[in-house]
Amino acid sequence: MALIESTSISCPISAERVNENVIRVIASIVIIISIITILNEWFWLAYILSIDFLLRAIGYKKYSLLALIANQIVSIAKLKEIKTDAAPKKFAAGVGFIFTSLIGSLLLFELSVGAIILTGILLFCAILESAFNYCMGCYVYSLIQKIKKTT
Repeated sequence: MALIESTSISCPISAERVNENVIRVIASIVIIISIITILNEWFWLAYILSIDFLLRAIGYKKYSLLALIANQIVSIAKLKEIKTDAAPKKFAAGVGFIFTSLIGSLLLFELSVGAIILTGILLFCAILESAFNYCMGCYVYSLIQKIKKTT
């Protein structure tokens, strides 16, 4: 527990910028899709979400269906563009890829309890991003860096 308490928050940094409002809308869409996935136990929908997370994590957001939808929503709603560093968002998308891949696999093998737990964690993170503009990716990244330094 001391590791968590003594960790200062830091994020990966890049020169690439993304629109924070688009990210928050994507998180809202992730919430909806995750709830539909777990309620219906549709492993295939988790894998579709996983592919979308992967595309955004590796820098191919122009092929991301969620990013395309979110951009349209932001444009229609005439939300102001707020630029933010892309690196923490890509890291968080990578974590989302891992989570949704595991959720899909757990559902595929009918291990619903594990899928529900992971979906709950994913929902928690997506709600923090969507509603409060708080990226858990920075917190996880900070923990990983702290662990790397101590080993």
